Amino acid sequence: MTGFIGIFWGIPNPDHSWSILADKSALAEAEPYGDFLTSSRGHHEVWNEWQQLNAKALAKKAIPQTVQDRFDAFVREFNAERPHEALDMKCPAEFYTPLSALL
Repeated sequence: MTGFIGIFWGIPNPDHSWSILADKSALAEAEPYGDFLTSSRGHHEVWNEWQQLNAKALAKKAIPQTVQDRFDAFVREFNAERPHEALDMKCPAEFYTPLSALL
């Protein structure tokens, strides 16, 4: 088998953008999970390793900025521009209240 399987985390930044961190394992090392495959390294195991890294080493785990920019654009469109049928053709941003505004 060739290819990879990944674990991804979305980490919020102070400016309300997101950084996407990724860990990949060879597909040959993947483990069955029902009808799917999952990483042989557990999410908690990887996260605990990453918490021990300094900022420079952790930044190397982030996806490339061009992919990050595309993800950020998708999140903005999905939440603030694109109406959702399940929300009576309103955008999720119309219903969102930051936790800090509630405190």
